[in-house]
Amino acid sequence: MIITVDEIHAANCNEISQLAASVQHFIQDRLPVGLVFAGLPAAVSDLLNEGVATFLRRADKIDLHAAAVRDVEQYGMRDKPNAPDPEDAGENIQIFDEFWESPELGIEQILVKQVPARVLRGFLDEVVLRDDYPANCAYACDQVADADLATLAAKVLKARRGDNFGFGYTGILIDQCQAESELPAFIRDALLTIDEQLGADVELDLDDQDDSMQPAATESAE
Repeated sequence: MIITVDEIHAANCNEISQLAASVQHFIQDRLPVGLVFAGLPAAVSDLLNEGVATFLRRADKIDLHAAAVRDVEQYGMRDKPNAPDPEDAGENIQIFDEFWESPELGIEQILVKQVPARVLRGFLDEVVLRDDYPANCAYACDQVADADLATLAAKVLKARRGDNFGFGYTGILIDQCQAESELPAFIRDALLTIDEQLGADVELDLDDQDDSMQPAATESAE
C-alpha cells in the first residue's frame, strides 16, 4: 500500500507527524507500506526538519527539478461558460496540447447525465445512509422514478461540493460504475486521450534502492 500526500505546505504538521509515526510502526512490523510526500522544495525541507518527524529524515529525497513550459504537456478542461469569454481566452486555450469544454454548466450535470440510472440509484442507495446526507434531498428507492434520479443526484452532489464533511460523494458515484462504458463519457474520453499520449513518454529512471521499505519525500519545483 502506498500512501501519498500532495501539496504538503497546506497540510497540518501535527497530522503529518501522526501519520508518519503510524507508518513507522507498520514498517517496523515489515508490512508492505510506503509513504510519499510531494510539495515545493521549501515545504519538503521544513517537513523533514520538523523535530517530531525524525523518522522522515531517513527518507529518500528526490528533487524533480524545474521543467521548462515547452517540455511540459498541458491539458485543460472546463465547464461550459455561463458568460462570454474574455478577449484573450482563445489565445490562452491554444497553449494546451488538448483542451476540452464540457457541454454542461457544472461537473455535477456531466456526472449524472452520462451514467446509467442503475449507477445513480446505487449511488443514492449508499449515500442516503450517511450521517452527512443533505436533509433537503429526500430519497426513498421505491418512490423515485428513474427519470428523476439525475435531478436528485445532482442536487445531492452540489449540496456536498467543497464540503470536507461530505468528502467522497463523487467517488462513491464513480465507484458504482462497473464497466468503462458506464463512466461519464466526457471525462472518460479525455482521460483516455491523456493516457494514450503520455504512454509514449520516457519513464523516470530512478536508481534501484535495496531498502524498498523506506518512505520517500519528493520535491517538485515550479
